[in-house]
Amino acid sequence: MKSSVGSDWVTVLGHPVPKVKYYTFLAILVFIFIAGSVGGFLFVENLRLQAKEEKEASSTAQDRDTDRMNRREGVASDPLGTLLRYHIEATRFDKMTSLVVSGKYASEGAVLDLRIMAREPNRFLQTLQYENLRLSVGMVNGELWYDQNSPLLAEDDADLTRVNRVLMAMECAIPILSWQFKNGDFRRTLRRLPDETQDGREVAILENHAFTDMVILHQIDLETGLEIARSSLVSVGSFDQLIEIRFAAPAEDLEFAFPSGYTVQIEHTHMYSAEFEKYDFNKGIASYLFDKR
Repeated sequence: MKSSVGSDWVTVLGHPVPKVKYYTFLAILVFIFIAGSVGGFLFVENLRLQAKEEKEASSTAQDRDTDRMNRREGVASDPLGTLLRYHIEATRFDKMTSLVVSGKYASEGAVLDLRIMAREPNRFLQTLQYENLRLSVGMVNGELWYDQNSPLLAEDDADLTRVNRVLMAMECAIPILSWQFKNGDFRRTLRRLPDETQDGREVAILENHAFTDMVILHQIDLETGLEIARSSLVSVGSFDQLIEIRFAAPAEDLEFAFPSGYTVQIEHTHMYSAEFEKYDFNKGIASYLFDKR
């Protein structure tokens, strides 16, 4: 049972809760409530192995330095284009036109079935299911729609819609940078910000304005070319909340360097995670599958 307690608070089970937290749990955790000589020999061999590894590491470091110098030469003339081409070379996402990935969504001990679909350039669909309860959220050309077999979400709630639009863009549109580059509009919608050092690694930052009424920051690892995280500030009531998604390492034995899952944080607090189990790319998904139901 809930009732209003001022414009920025609601009462949940008799306790006042900030409205932003209430919406966060509605949007993201909607199903959670449902649900010796030998020693000397080994020492010497270890030294030999260490020397070999140091030599190989030095050679690898020299190669990386050469790559960085080459990239810097390109960055001087076209920093945005150089970064995107490097990212595409690492991921091969420019060869991807559609995706269907499925797996598990987990939070607070609850595990749900998850499926994500996307089709170039701007059709996205995410479905969560727990037993006979199902929630689908779609986005076509930036317009959000819901399909639910139980009234779990208030579809006309503006704050909730803003949160879900950001989550859709960050979770479902994984190849979006490559698709923007491929479609030729990246100089209008993307801006490269100053590079940063995070946890000892060099990271490029891209500011993305491809989605209406939201700005997404993309973090690209400059050593691998892979996108490691995304973030966005979302207004809920009178609060601004930082939503972050961090991608897991790419799945093995795939044609593309596609992440094996992700975790989502709000204001640096872990909310939920996804682990992908099955991947289908370029299967020719029909457009109508993304249309509002």
